[in-house]
Amino acid sequence: MKIGILDSGIGGFITSKKLIENSTHSFVVLMDFKNLPYGTGKTKEELLNILKINLNTLFYEYFCDKVILVCNTISSVYLEFKNEIDELYGPEKIIDIVTLTKNYIGTNKVNLIATSYTVNSGIYDDISNKKIAKDEWVQLAENYVANKESLFNFEIPNAIFDMSNNIILLGCTHFSLFEDIFKMSGLNVIFQSEIIKNINLETTEKPTHLDKKSLIIVYTTNGENHSHKILQLLHTLNLDKISSLLKFNINKNINKLNNI
Repeated sequence: MKIGILDSGIGGFITSKKLIENSTHSFVVLMDFKNLPYGTGKTKEELLNILKINLNTLFYEYFCDKVILVCNTISSVYLEFKNEIDELYGPEKIIDIVTLTKNYIGTNKVNLIATSYTVNSGIYDDISNKKIAKDEWVQLAENYVANKESLFNFEIPNAIFDMSNNIILLGCTHFSLFEDIFKMSGLNVIFQSEIIKNINLETTEKPTHLDKKSLIIVYTTNGENHSHKILQLLHTLNLDKISSLLKFNINKNINKLNNI
């Protein structure tokens, strides 16, 4: 079966790495650098349009059997327009990180750190204590290798100093890149990578893709090639074995979605 993974930038790929490593399925990981970040500076309508464009790519160009929305922001948009989107692409075709996270948390009391869009969307309203992460966090994550020390010494400790006695949920997949830094802090943190790795991908439908396992990275940045950056990051995170599975597809022509 071919599984699509959607996020802006590299966060979704890193968050999904354990699922990818332990699965026999084929994966298409769409990193939407063109619209990075989703969580700040975009309207609901813009995000809905972006979501449909990328779902079209994954379902109709790469023939994915299912798509996992790894981004909390884009998942909140999906849930708001779920009936409309499911009518376009089919029921039970899309798995979103917000629903997975809520099921994982259950009735446990947690604190949330997420982007402004995710916090203000109300999708996590059952969590009473919420903080909006600094806008720079996503950019720092995208440049993880160069900014690791500044993150540990200033950015993260100053954001969570008053949450140290509770469980912290990181509600943005880009923050999975900070996993080792949070672990060094000794705080009780829920990483969405741990939630995603246990997704049940079994289906009663006949899969459309029966090839041997492969991993394809799709970039949507008007032709900009991020392959060197990806390989460098994988090496830094000791994930070199995944590198052998990568096939880079640079998407040079991004067309606007009309009348879908």
